[in-house]
This record gives sequence, C-alpha cells and structure tokens, in this order.
Amino acid sequence: METKKSNLKKRISNNWKDFFKEYTKPKDVAKITLDHSIGYNTLHNIKICNANISNEKNQKALYALAKVAIDNAKEIIKTAEKDIKKMEDSISEIVEP
Repeated sequence: METKKSNLKKRISNNWKDFFKEYTKPKDVAKITLDHSIGYNTLHNIKICNANISNEKNQKALYALAKVAIDNAKEIIKTAEKDIKKMEDSISEIVEP
C-alpha cells in the first residue's frame, strides 16, 4: 500500500482518532517513532488530533501506525474467535444438566 499525498495541514479524522485509541498502545507509537525518526510526542499528538500532520515524514509515520492498528485489530479478532470456540466446546463443563 502506498501513502497518498494529502493536505498536510489537516488533522486526522475522528474515526481514525478512535481507531488509534482502541487499537494502538504506547509501545506501538514508540516503535514507529524510532523507525521513522520523529518525536514520540509529535506522533502521539497527531494521533489524538492535537496536531496537524504537517509534513511527509509525519504522514509516513502515521500511515505506519495505521497499519499497526489494523494488524492489532485483526489479532483481536483472531484471539476472540479462538476463545469463542474454546467456550463453546467447554460450556458443558459449567452447565451440565
């Protein structure tokens, strides 16, 4: 996936603000800031809508963080599906007639 050029003066959408809040952790932000050589507070402030994207370097870091959020969400689904299967398979242990 390629990053699209966007208006760098914009803030991220409220949807993405919510996605980042739900599906990223401080360690994810820290890793991306190291990988992209930007400040932790810079990326954190962009992800919570307190700052504009402002330059292409920040945009690339934000894009990388978005990919991490997507991967984290997929992992949550995978884990939930496994847990649901385990619960369904073992429900008789607690509701034995």
